[in-house]
Amino acid sequence: MPRNEEQNAAIRDQRKTKILDKSLRLFATKGFDNVSVDDITLASNCSHGLFYHYFKNKEDVYLALMELKKQQYKDYLIPREEMIKAGGYAGLKIIAEYCEKICQASDNVVYFANLAANRHFCTSMVNNAIIGDDVFGPLTKLIKEGQKDGDVVAGDPMELAHFFIDFCNGAMSRRILVGKERFVTIHSENILRIFSK
Repeated sequence: MPRNEEQNAAIRDQRKTKILDKSLRLFATKGFDNVSVDDITLASNCSHGLFYHYFKNKEDVYLALMELKKQQYKDYLIPREEMIKAGGYAGLKIIAEYCEKICQASDNVVYFANLAANRHFCTSMVNNAIIGDDVFGPLTKLIKEGQKDGDVVAGDPMELAHFFIDFCNGAMSRRILVGKERFVTIHSENILRIFSK
């Protein structure tokens, strides 16, 4: 029995969703520059023709993911403005609480957060608008402010920002590996202890 238009639309949505889900995981774990259309089609178990039916190129996939993030995961967007406004140690506290919240969320939320955190390091397109928000620059600024106020440990702010991001990425990677049910929550106070003076 032939499928009706509603059934065909549902199949198209499932295929597109699968390509987006697999692309998100690849971009988050390998970095945008290290993922090819071949990688996406292989992971999605689809042909190149099917891929190009839905997307022009991998940049188009990335843009679709960023739109999906804004629509479906808006409660998990990096609180960039809030942390910048708070400044210094208070801003670091906001980003540490964000890391704790992310690690308790769904797998896709963790992948989106990992992609955002690594955006600055995993692409030669760091200044290209498609890549999205930079977390590294504001984090470095917060550390500098915290050091000036006497609340954050001494050290090179850029190195400390790398360490902060690495720490959060480690927690997110462990969360993905062990699953939400078995993950031992990382508390924001413990993250902050490492950076507190």
